[in-house]
Amino acid sequence: MRVLLFPTCLVDHIKPKIGFDTVKLLEHFGVEVEVPDKPSCCGQIAFNVGYWKDAKEMARAWLDVYDVPGFDFIVAPSGSCVHMIRENYEILFKDEPKTLERVQRIKPKLYEIVEFLTKVLRVKEIPSTFRGKVTYHASCHYLRGLGVKGEPKEFLKNLKNADFIPMDLEETCCGFGGLFSIKFPDLSYNMTKRKAESIEGTHADFVTSSDLSCLMNIGGVLSRLGLKIKPVHIVEILAEGLEDEKD
Repeated sequence: MRVLLFPTCLVDHIKPKIGFDTVKLLEHFGVEVEVPDKPSCCGQIAFNVGYWKDAKEMARAWLDVYDVPGFDFIVAPSGSCVHMIRENYEILFKDEPKTLERVQRIKPKLYEIVEFLTKVLRVKEIPSTFRGKVTYHASCHYLRGLGVKGEPKEFLKNLKNADFIPMDLEETCCGFGGLFSIKFPDLSYNMTKRKAESIEGTHADFVTSSDLSCLMNIGGVLSRLGLKIKPVHIVEILAEGLEDEKD
């Protein structure tokens, strides 16, 4: 099985370790992974704020990079980016039959990493070790857009030495929402603060999610509040102990 990795802009430019850990996970389960020389942005932010002309050009550039032969699937460590392509590209190109055909051809191949592990590879448990108490934030696009709910938590529950602790406001928005946090900073901060207090109530050492954007937002407020809880992407948690297990 050959997979083309879509690392996403945030992962590629801010925390590439998540991309490397995604590759590590996939290769552990026998998947051959390739990364494009010049990954392209999916256009999500431009789309969400109404700049659809710009979003369309970015989406077209994304298709040029990822709509290529020789790969069985495209995998990304981000629920929100996968949701953008699956749900919104058809809206952008509804009046362009040829491009719409490309979108419809690529949609069945595109998966978020945990979704890919569970739905395509049928993985039930990650043979890995992670030490610490972990709680989980369900990002909005991941939960409501892709419909992924229980799978990440099952992986976390079954990790050796990890102590999974559910939080009360697991499914409540963290207040990021792309430019929402910039246009409505006070409202966004209050939403994130409420989420941070829910995380604090679990007494966890780490908070995890499928989207780096949410974790960056939550991490900023956790730091402001003087809390030592560390935001870490779920791929980093799942991949951390794989080499130890092999040894």
